[in-house]
Order: sequence, then C-alpha cells, then structure tokens
Amino acid sequence: MVATRDQLQARWQTPEGIQIAENFRQRFERRPASQEDLQKITTTLPFREEVAPALDLRGLNLPSEVTNRGDGFILKHLSLPGAHFEYLQDVANIVVCNLQGAIFDEMHTIHSIFGSDFRRASFRKAMLQGVRFWRADLRGATFFQARLAKADFSEVPCQGASFVEADMRFTLCAGTDFRGADLRRANLTDSSLGGVLFDDQTRLEGTILRGSSMSQDFRSYAEQAGAILGTEEEELDAYNLACFDALSAIIQDPIYNPDHRFDVALPLLKEQRVKLLQDHHHRWDNELAEALEGMLSSDDIDTLFDDLYPDAMRLLAYYL
Repeated sequence: MVATRDQLQARWQTPEGIQIAENFRQRFERRPASQEDLQKITTTLPFREEVAPALDLRGLNLPSEVTNRGDGFILKHLSLPGAHFEYLQDVANIVVCNLQGAIFDEMHTIHSIFGSDFRRASFRKAMLQGVRFWRADLRGATFFQARLAKADFSEVPCQGASFVEADMRFTLCAGTDFRGADLRRANLTDSSLGGVLFDDQTRLEGTILRGSSMSQDFRSYAEQAGAILGTEEEELDAYNLACFDALSAIIQDPIYNPDHRFDVALPLLKEQRVKLLQDHHHRWDNELAEALEGMLSSDDIDTLFDDLYPDAMRLLAYYL
C-alpha cells in the first residue's frame, strides 16, 4: 500500500521530521549540497523505500516556527535529477538547479521564481499560480491539470511539454517555444502569446484562447488546429472580472479589513458584478464610489480604490 498524501505530510510534523526538515533547509542554504549528503538525512524517514533509490522529499514543509517567520525553502545550485517532491510546500524559489525528471506533482507555491533545468519533470495538478519561469528549461515537462494562472513563460523552451487541461489564464508567453507541445483543452484566456514558436506538432484541440493576443500566423494555425477563439471584444473581459472578484476577496481578508469597515461594499460589489457581466464597458468604479458615499468616509473610499483594488490586481494569483 502506497503512503497517502496525509501520511507523507504528517511525517514532517513529528519531532524527528521537524528536525530533518530544518536540516534540509540549512543544507539548501549551504550550496552546493550533494544528493548523497541529502540522502543520509532521510535514512529514518518513513516510506522512503517507496521511491528508493531516488531522494524522497514528498510532502516536505517547514515546521511552523520557521514558516511563522515568513521563510521558505530556497533551492539553489542543487543537482537532484529524479528526486521526488510531490506535495511540496513552503518553497520560495528554485534556481540554477538540475532537476531533470524530478516529480513535483500536486506541489503548492504562488509567486515563486523557478529558474532551473526541469526537462521531463512532472508538475501534474501542481499549484503554480504567478510563478515566473525565469531562464527555466521545460522541454518535455508535464503540467497536466496544473494551475498556472498568471505564470510567466516568456522566452522559455517548452518543446514537447504537456499542458493538457492546465489552467493558464492570464499567462505571459511572449516568445515561448511551444513547438511539439501539447496544449489540448488548456485554458489560456486573456494570455499574451506574442511571438510564440509553434509547428505542425503543436496540439491545440479544445485549447481556450479567448481574449488572448497573438500573431495572425498563430491565430490561423490555432483555428485550423481546433482551438477555441473569441472575438476582439472579449479581450481583457475575463481579466477585469477576475480582478473585480479579487477585490471582493481582499475585502473579506482580515489582513486588509481587520475591523470589517469595508464589509458594506460587498453587497454593492455583487450588484456591480451583474452589471459588469452584462456590459464590459460598465464604469462600476464610479457607480460604486457614489453608492458608498455616506456609508464610508472619503478617505476609506480612496483606500478602497487606491490601495485595495491595486493590491487585488497585483496579488491576483492568490485569489484565482
């Protein structure tokens, strides 16, 4: 019987597991750490034999006393081909590493930088929203049903990679090399696809490209390949609506609204959302500001539009 996700994560919460996790963090910071050195740390880790001789970091997360300081794992200058990182949490950045064939299935991180050799790596069902794949190599990698909204793939080689059914809304793919890539049924709504490289092996059946910017050559190929293309009027509609919804989410976040003063805006936002769906040119901000007069101070109204809404746009990856 293979260990479950809960079992793999729970092993890092025991006193011994917490110590092992801290040892990993310290060694990650002392670059470069060898795979042999890291293997020695896991000799007493339960279930490691399931993936032996590969390095077993499944479910790895930092102890609470470390994460409370806002720290995260930084993987740098490591050579760990084929290592197992399923369900990984608390990773900040992964840069200048050799992680060919590594497995990151169902890992979770937002707004990180991934700049490493991920050729043939697996990110099935991973949460990677807002990740910047800076100088990464994703050739042959698998992102089946991965959540990649707001990610940046600009200039990244993705030849032969699979993004089947991935959520890639609002991604930056300027100059991305998708030759031989499989993007069937992926959702690239409102994405930037200028200068992407493609060939007759690029698979786009059922790929959603509504509102995305792209060259005429790519648009023509996408139409022939079975992609779902929208009209020019649909451009940015989904993005604007997502930012609008993020504003509602931020208002419900105690970090931004500790005294609940902005709660009065929530029912009004629901009304404005209906109007925005009916008319994407609707000036909801002006109408909302007028409706809030007498309910919030002028300073609070300014805070809503000058601080909270820009933060909702900036942190959209957290609220999608």
